[in-house]
Amino acid sequence: MKPRLFVEWLLRRLSWPGVLGLALAAAALWTLAVELPRMQSATAQAQGDLAALHLKLAAQAKAPPLRLSSDAERLAKFYAALTPAAEVPNALARLFVIAQTARINLRQGDFQRSESRPGKYTMLQFSLPVKAAYPQLMDFIDEALAANPSLTLEEVVFKRETAANATLEATLKFALYSTE
Repeated sequence: MKPRLFVEWLLRRLSWPGVLGLALAAAALWTLAVELPRMQSATAQAQGDLAALHLKLAAQAKAPPLRLSSDAERLAKFYAALTPAAEVPNALARLFVIAQTARINLRQGDFQRSESRPGKYTMLQFSLPVKAAYPQLMDFIDEALAANPSLTLEEVVFKRETAANATLEATLKFALYSTE
């Protein structure tokens, strides 16, 4: 008997509930033969990973705690990270070079200087209005902060005229800490 004739005979003989039953039986056999071993293998792998994590956690619990630095050590690290007062113009010049590299034009900015007498440091706050695409702004901010550890980003305000406009108008507020 030809396969096509056999299928036609089977469909007439079984009708649609019988064909559905055969399809479900075939799916069950597929699950038992193929999917069940794969799932068992994945479960065994996950259990091995879990056991390894438990061992790692137990080892970390037995490790001595990290030594916390004293206030004097933290203060010394803070002062070591400050930009020397003579280097402030160079730090600002680097900021403008980084902006040019990111294809951002810095035309103007508002600067404000304040001193902390008890802390013996100076803070130079400045706001920079910029127009650029979001990736350019993020590259500029990342590079600027990486180039100078005493530079902090205090505030970012984004503005876009329309949703279709790729260019953002942003105001970036930085603070540069320096020694007196």
